[in-house]
Amino acid sequence: MKTKIFTIVLLLGLPLTKAVAMPSELNIRMFDYSAFNIIIDGQEFSTASANYTIPGIMAGSHFVKIYKFKPGTGNSRFPKLFFSSAIFIPEGAVISSMISFSGDYVVLSEKPIIISPFPGNGGHGGHGGHGGHGDGHGYGHGDDDDYGNGYGNGYGGGYSGGYDKFMGIAPADFADLKYMVNKTPFDDTKLTIAKQAIAGSNNGVKSAQVCDLLEMMTFESSRLDLAKFAYAYTVDKEKFFLVNKAFVFGSSIDELDDFFRGH
Repeated sequence: MKTKIFTIVLLLGLPLTKAVAMPSELNIRMFDYSAFNIIIDGQEFSTASANYTIPGIMAGSHFVKIYKFKPGTGNSRFPKLFFSSAIFIPEGAVISSMISFSGDYVVLSEKPIIISPFPGNGGHGGHGGHGGHGDGHGYGHGDDDDYGNGYGNGYGGGYSGGYDKFMGIAPADFADLKYMVNKTPFDDTKLTIAKQAIAGSNNGVKSAQVCDLLEMMTFESSRLDLAKFAYAYTVDKEKFFLVNKAFVFGSSIDELDDFFRGH
């Protein structure tokens, strides 16, 4: 009986461990994939982009301003203030979001960052890579589309920032892109939207995704134009032969092959 009482006293005497707040990751884009600048809590990200990935953002309310460029103009003209409001960031989540045509902040998806039971190792994706390594507890998340993300965090603070992302445009974003391209009637506008999305992707584009976009173009010349443009951003160039099935004429495949040999 004395032993049991002594054990209880020891347990009650243990100090409570302070919980470590988990950072989140915000992915944000415009409804039309146009370039924009973003300011969060007074911190400006001055390089225009069509898609921002902001890791290490803490949970809570953050005031955001977004200055939107006219599609196709890049940095050539002064951007217009398009969004100015507070947004809420949940703890330990990867948020995919966009600013809608009406200027609203829309959350497209929210995935939790799963705590790894092994100190210092980031999480594992479904088939994805390992996250960053740190000297504390690792945070990671993943699903079954090759998307792996991990954060190595020490209790003393500090965010490692090392992680392996899904390569190519993320599936949810690519579905939105195809919907937008498909509902656009003119090839010139389709090309502009597709090129903005490809150039603005932080993770490049896959050959299969390029092929899907080519097949949504009406004219062979548009397909050829987009294929040449997308090649520089393609993360699996060894599979770029897949785009050939999108062409109607063999001469287009020959021209694309000549283009590759010249680059």
